[in-house]
Amino acid sequence: MDETAEFFLRPKLAPGVEIHEPQEEGASWVLKDAKDRYFRVGRNMGLFVRELDGRRDHAELVGALGRSWTVEHIAATCDRLYRMDLLDDGTHERAPGKHISWISFAPPFIVYFNLLRHPERIFRLTGALARLFAGRSAGWVMAVTAGAGVLALAVQSPTIVDVVANPLPMSVLGAVVIALFCLTVVHEFSHGAALAYHGRSPNRMGVMLFYLSPAFFCDVSDGWMLPRRHQRVGVALAGIVVQMAITCAVAVAALAFPDGNVRDALLVFAALTLVAGTLNLLPFVKLDGYIALMNYLDTPFLRAKAMDDARGFFARIAFGTPWRRNLRWWWSVPYGMACLLFPAVLVFGALGIWAEMFSSFGIIGYTVIFLLIFYIAYRAVGEFARGIKNARAAHAERTRMWIAVTGLTVAAVGALAVIPVPYAVSGGYVHGEDGSFLVFPESVDRARVGPGATVTLQDRGVLLRSATGSAVLADEEPALVDAPLNAFSPIELDDSWTIPVTGYPMESVAGEEGTGTARVDLGYVPLGEWMYRMSVAPMWN
Repeated sequence: MDETAEFFLRPKLAPGVEIHEPQEEGASWVLKDAKDRYFRVGRNMGLFVRELDGRRDHAELVGALGRSWTVEHIAATCDRLYRMDLLDDGTHERAPGKHISWISFAPPFIVYFNLLRHPERIFRLTGALARLFAGRSAGWVMAVTAGAGVLALAVQSPTIVDVVANPLPMSVLGAVVIALFCLTVVHEFSHGAALAYHGRSPNRMGVMLFYLSPAFFCDVSDGWMLPRRHQRVGVALAGIVVQMAITCAVAVAALAFPDGNVRDALLVFAALTLVAGTLNLLPFVKLDGYIALMNYLDTPFLRAKAMDDARGFFARIAFGTPWRRNLRWWWSVPYGMACLLFPAVLVFGALGIWAEMFSSFGIIGYTVIFLLIFYIAYRAVGEFARGIKNARAAHAERTRMWIAVTGLTVAAVGALAVIPVPYAVSGGYVHGEDGSFLVFPESVDRARVGPGATVTLQDRGVLLRSATGSAVLADEEPALVDAPLNAFSPIELDDSWTIPVTGYPMESVAGEEGTGTARVDLGYVPLGEWMYRMSVAPMWN
């Protein structure tokens, strides 16, 4: 702040900062900056920023605000606003216009394609529609649908497991993919409609790449302008409520089809939307569950503040640096730690379930695994470097800091070298009159695959796998063979669609003739070796 001190002698709000006074008694003031960030502040802060016109110095501001303020308070508050990038420090050339670009980026891996940059007209209609569904009668209908849906899912749970663990026709999966996309659109429109119901409107809508995964989005950050907590929570949860209601209705509809592709499509759709809705409720990443919690607690940037609390707590233990809480709740540290670790838990949990499936797709699957592991390593190294930087800035004792850094480094290396992880490779199998082979794409790491290894024969579905038999690898040299794509896909394809692969002869095969997925369990390996074999080794192959 020293370099720009002259700009704070007569403080002025940065260009584009808007002040919104409370809409009703007891509500918060809201500040909105040029980057569409929202800050809910108390009455005293609201009255203070309203006086920052750039014409009065600190003493004159004290006279305007009253005896409860001092020159020291003014200076400290200006420093706080400066750190929030809300004060004009001479670097803001002009107030930006209201133009919204077609493409925007949010680090680390989110890209927005803003297809509807001013959707107000659309949501005038959806707001009226939302008022029709906001009555008591509609609530009873949704409650009955939810109850019936839960019962339908429970009754059909064995069938659901069977359907998602076996290959499905292309027509079924195609219909499910289209339906999921439509549901995503409805989900996001539900957020916008709930916001419009309360008199506000989304800023933009479109398609985004969320960590390389395409999804629809609706920017309802204007919800911070709503005065009541339950209104903001309702906007945050509107998409999940509608999604779960549709899921329950689909589960009930599936009861009308005792068998066939229609029933399978309905059950797969219900299963996938149920899993997605449950994940969306988790408050550890910036999804609907987190936004609802943040609004319920009326605390903007809840996750960032909790993670700072967790970092400060562990920095005090490791480096002896002072720590000041950002949040008043006792659970802020464990919650912040969960937010820090959750991306890694999510990625490694997903890899534990689907890494073998990815690996059977060859170089494409291994590229996905490599990117996921690289991202977690990038986050871990970034947090480590950030902790060291903050410790140095807080003037931590040099000896203690080096001891802590050395200890943490040794612990991390030791974990990679010692923690055992089950290691298996996945491919496909071909079992018929012309022989029985375990088959792999060329990029699969096969260094530990050898004679005598036990092979589990499986069918692969969109979520799970089901065992169909077993075999043992014969003591024969592998050969180049042609295998149907069915051996690597959860989709039922024509056996005439083949690709050249490496085939390992099998013996003692227990199972019906045909093709499917195969898994070879290779025991346990250290975590570091597992990461290498699942990401780097296939790239060399």
